[in-house]
Amino acid sequence: MGFSSAVFPLRSETRLMPANIGQIVRIVGLLMEMFGLAAVALGGRDGGRSLFGMTSNQVWSIVAVGFAFWLTGTILIFQEAARRREDAEDE
Repeated sequence: MGFSSAVFPLRSETRLMPANIGQIVRIVGLLMEMFGLAAVALGGRDGGRSLFGMTSNQVWSIVAVGFAFWLTGTILIFQEAARRREDAEDE
């Protein structure tokens, strides 16, 4: 082990995010989607306001943002799994 590997390790042991942040983001996104779809399903059919006093465009925006959160959480989960596999192969 030379000086450069001691000063500049190849892998940093510090973690910027908890290991389960992907699951949390994924569940939050799923809850947002469910809220939006419930508002659409339970809202009025006359084209007026939805159940929670929001327009249909606002509700569909919530569903879209929830999907983005769900997708981001899923990607984080797969990245964590890939990192763990690489760590297991290195040992």
